[in-house]
Amino acid sequence: MSGGVNLFTPGYTATVAVNSTSGAAINATLTGAGPTVRIRNVSATNTVFIAIGTAAIAATIPTTGTAGSFPIGIGETVGLTRNPATDTTISVINADVATVYATTGDGV
Repeated sequence: MSGGVNLFTPGYTATVAVNSTSGAAINATLTGAGPTVRIRNVSATNTVFIAIGTAAIAATIPTTGTAGSFPIGIGETVGLTRNPATDTTISVINADVATVYATTGDGV
């Protein structure tokens, strides 16, 4: 089917769990080579903020007048594109405790 949606195909052993604690940015290496990262916030009570980049990346919580990282709501799953050659790390921060799963692969 021409022009159809390319369904997400996860990479083999491409999921990492990131357990964020109160106010501290936690980084994890993204495994797999795909250009898409699907990120699931499995917390039942907390929004998390994420950033994807090099090993030096650090997610931040936005405050009044200061920009922060990308939010992922409670129970939400999002798909983001990345450059697998340079975007090798995910950083997660929140105001309490939460777990995020990040899976690399191809597609939407």
